[in-house]
Amino acid sequence: LSIDSWAVRDMRPPDRLLGDLVTTTTRMFLVGSTGLGKTMLGFEMACGMASGAGFLHWRSSRPSRVLYIDGEMSDELVKSRAIDVLRRAKDKPPLPGNLMIYTRDLEQGFAARFPGLSLMPPLNTEEGQNFIMALVAAIGAVDVIIFDNVMSLITGDQKDEMPWSETQPLIAWLTSNRIGQIWLDHTGHKTDRQYGSSTKAWRFDAVGIMAALASSAKAPDELAFTLSFDHPGKARRRTPDNRQDFEPCTIRLRADCWSSEPARGRAGKKTAVSAKARSYHGALLEALAKSPTPGWTTREAWRQECVRSGLCIVDDPASRKLWRTYMSDLKAAGWICTDGEKVTVLTGDRPNGP
Repeated sequence: LSIDSWAVRDMRPPDRLLGDLVTTTTRMFLVGSTGLGKTMLGFEMACGMASGAGFLHWRSSRPSRVLYIDGEMSDELVKSRAIDVLRRAKDKPPLPGNLMIYTRDLEQGFAARFPGLSLMPPLNTEEGQNFIMALVAAIGAVDVIIFDNVMSLITGDQKDEMPWSETQPLIAWLTSNRIGQIWLDHTGHKTDRQYGSSTKAWRFDAVGIMAALASSAKAPDELAFTLSFDHPGKARRRTPDNRQDFEPCTIRLRADCWSSEPARGRAGKKTAVSAKARSYHGALLEALAKSPTPGWTTREAWRQECVRSGLCIVDDPASRKLWRTYMSDLKAAGWICTDGEKVTVLTGDRPNGP
């Protein structure tokens, strides 16, 4: 038990499934008000882990097996969400069998197919916890389970400590078996805080708080919110080396494309955009105007437009580095956002929209 023994103990390195945000030992809450987009975010994170492509600025070290347990959506809505997620992931979809979705609407059929499983009891009961263990055994090893959501999966008064404290054996079992866990939960009347007792987060290493954007900060046809792990959230795994994984960000779904950008307004300032950066932004607008996919284009199409306009030189490392620098400047200023190879604009002069 000595500190010297701990310093030299042989430990498995973190298995990074979404950067250091989600590993196979993560215990995380994603908290937001009803209708903000928790389930859509959870589906996209699950898909990014299952494919190995990652999601937004969180990268995956490998494809992983993900189990999504939903406690309230109808089968029709799950199917609709699944179609949407697969369409957006068509360039790198989840590997076959890597993303599984269990819903209450499937309980009867699933129990009939697997006689060892009953209907799913509340997860703060011994029967419910045994059910999760049996479900994992039935479908094979998984790396992460996403529980959507606390209110629909446990029983009792959500304001009290007792219902949630009764889930602790399940939480400990998941960690001991190196299964990451993400629990979706609601806010209360105070929309910046998790509903119920603050003791819920005591044994968790991350709490992400989702908050709505002002209508003036988003387009009418987009889903958009901020995600912060700062207080009253939590980021126990944050270090100087992985700080970007836990920095407050604004997440948007626009033109069927997800994007993230640094959250603005924390210091009351906006990053200035130089004249040169504006030229690169202008080249992006030209690439967007020519794009066959409304609302976004690819990084390579943008770079080629920079070449055509004389801002870059073909296959010149110095030019490519300069282009990446101005891309970072525009992202920091909140003018553009990227999701992997996709790029779209958020502010400044833009075609066809605010």
